[in-house]
Amino acid sequence: MVRRAGACVALLGFAGSLLVGAWVGNPAVVVMRRALWSMLICFAVGLLAGWVAEKIVRERVGRYEKELFDSLVPPPPSAEPGERATEDVAVAAPIRAGQAEA
Repeated sequence: MVRRAGACVALLGFAGSLLVGAWVGNPAVVVMRRALWSMLICFAVGLLAGWVAEKIVRERVGRYEKELFDSLVPPPPSAEPGERATEDVAVAAPIRAGQAEA
């Protein structure tokens, strides 16, 4: 996603520079040089924008998945205020290699 955003913004900058340079009547060499510089700068800006967008999307998706998971999993047994809930919760002992399950 990051490289695609960079490439799209770079192409947009290149095309815009070509059109504006040709419209105002600049020589072809000047137009191409400016369009290439514009493409390079716009690529860097597009990479930065794509990186930020990807971070935001990943954060939102992670938050949504956590909320969805928390809504599907029942809450652990709770204790009265001041009491510990460890008495009601069964703790499974680890199974070692060679032991049979009961």
